Amino acid sequence: MSRNIFSSVLDAVERGAFPRTQKWAWRGLYSILSRFWRDDDWRFMNYGFVAEGAPFPLKPEDEDERVFIGLYHQALEGLPVAGARVLEIGSGRGGGSRYIARYYEPGSVIGLDYSPRRCAWRGG
Repeated sequence: MSRNIFSSVLDAVERGAFPRTQKWAWRGLYSILSRFWRDDDWRFMNYGFVAEGAPFPLKPEDEDERVFIGLYHQALEGLPVAGARVLEIGSGRGGGSRYIARYYEPGSVIGLDYSPRRCAWRGG
């Protein structure tokens, strides 16, 4: 019986019945992942985006991250980013900021995130 109550509470949190609890839970999970997951190749924490039609050009070394980069590509397509100062709020592990810096030639890119450990620049 307690398992059913627990499952019901988790379902309610996921549906957004308790917005503060949901925010607290996701923020906690995010902080734990940011602190303990040490894979330096893990750059993105978004769901990604796959556009219909012809794929946008990417360097061969970025192909494995195409789905995640696709979210940034569709958000920035057609915007005058070259030479601009870019601020990414919720930059996660920096994959999106890295993509913007490598493909859009901004004047500068700053990434802000909940987890200060994820905001340290590693270059590349």
